[in-house]
Amino acid sequence: MTTTQTTPTPPTQAPTSKPINPVLQRAMQRQPETYGWWRKFVYRTIQTGTVISAWWGHHIRISGQENIPNHANFIAVANHASNWDPPVVSHALGRFSLAFIAKRELFETHPIVSWALESVGCIAIDRDNVGVTSIKSAKNIAAKTDWVVSLFPEGTRQKAPTDTTTDTDDANETNAKRGAAFLAKTIGQPVLPIAVHYSTQKTGWLWPKKTAWVRIGAPIPVAKKADMDELTATIMASIRGLQQQLLLDHPEK
Repeated sequence: MTTTQTTPTPPTQAPTSKPINPVLQRAMQRQPETYGWWRKFVYRTIQTGTVISAWWGHHIRISGQENIPNHANFIAVANHASNWDPPVVSHALGRFSLAFIAKRELFETHPIVSWALESVGCIAIDRDNVGVTSIKSAKNIAAKTDWVVSLFPEGTRQKAPTDTTTDTDDANETNAKRGAAFLAKTIGQPVLPIAVHYSTQKTGWLWPKKTAWVRIGAPIPVAKKADMDELTATIMASIRGLQQQLLLDHPEK
C-alpha cells in the first residue's frame, strides 16, 4: 500500500506595512507641550538660515501685511510654487512660528531633512491615509499653542499662472486638495490666504537677483457647516485672485 505525501502549504503571511522611523512617528503624533521655548528657538535658528538662503537668490517683497491677525488664531494657506515657499512664507509672517503640514514622504528622503522638518515643528500627514492622530495633533497645536498651522493645499508645486485674465471662479479646477478646508473646519479658525510669485528675470545693478513677491489677503471666515468643496473653491479663488494682482502689479516683459 502506497501513501501519497502532500507538500505542506506555507502559511500565508499578512502584508507588512512600511515601518515608520522614529522621527516620522514623532512628527505624526505631535503633542502641544513639545512646542515650548526650545522648539521655538530651533525654529527661529533654522528659519533664519533658510530665509538668508532664500534672500541670497531673491529679493523678497511683501504686501498685505495689514491683513495679518494680531494673534495666532488662524491657518495660513498659500499656493505652492517653489521649494523656497516655506522660508518665504515664514518670513512674510515673521512674528509667528509656523507649524507646516508636510507629506510623510519628505520625512523619508534623507535623515538630515527628516530631522530638520521634525525640529522646526512640521506635522507629518500621510496623504493617502490621513489618520485621526495627525489631524488631532494639528488641532491641538492650533488650539493650545501660539503656533500657526500652515499648509499648501495644492500638495505639490504648481506652475505659476501667466495670464492676468484667468477667471478665478475656475479655481476649483486646480489640483487643490480639500485638506485646507477640512483642517479649517476641524480646527475652527479662519484661513489667511497667501500668494507667492517668483519673477523669471533678475533685477538689481550691484547684485542681480530674481524677486519673490508675496501678497497676503484678508482672512476667510469658516462656518462650522461650510461645504467642503465650496470652502476649498473659496480658498483657492482668493489665492488665485492674489496671484493675479501680483501679475498685474509686477508685469514682466
